[in-house]
Amino acid sequence: MERKRRVLAALTLTAIFFIASPAARAEDPARALYDRGVRALTKGDAATAVDAFRKALEISPDFVEAHYALARSYEEAGFTNLAIKSYRKAVELRPDWVEAHFSLGACRLRLGSRVEAIGAFTRVVQLNADHVEAHRALASIYEEEGWADMAIKAYKKVVELDPDDPEICRRLGLLYRKTGNKDEEKAWHDKYMSLKKAKEATE
Repeated sequence: MERKRRVLAALTLTAIFFIASPAARAEDPARALYDRGVRALTKGDAATAVDAFRKALEISPDFVEAHYALARSYEEAGFTNLAIKSYRKAVELRPDWVEAHFSLGACRLRLGSRVEAIGAFTRVVQLNADHVEAHRALASIYEEEGWADMAIKAYKKVVELDPDDPEICRRLGLLYRKTGNKDEEKAWHDKYMSLKKAKEATE
């Protein structure tokens, strides 16, 4: 699932950042290298993409899209620490870039740096209060840390944004069991069973 997320993100680069025309590439060598990297990344050639994006940044160090794309390439190649460095540069140059903050948080979490991951995901929901995956990530971290009240609040936000996910209702039921709230535990367990049956009926 994680690899699929990274590949899909790479494929969207061509949609997020246009491929320049031949005339524009001739006038802007950094853009030409960036375009080469995007094409390589969408084909799954992370090594070529990394080389192209790094060369683009040698020419244009503040080329924020190239920093982001380089981070994606490092992720695809399995170099999470290097990806973090590039994502940090991307959000430094563009502080309101939601997906860059989210990707930074995902990398932090992958390395077990939960405090830093919380910081990144929190920034995401500050910028976009309806970013369901960031709320989901925060809820999961809070639950694993044993912070039941915070996890419950975050999971409820996920339910608000994605009301048909039975697993979130199950998690809420288990959390309320830990807090000793039997009424809430039963209510969320019942909702879980109802959503689970509805989902199974459509499969």
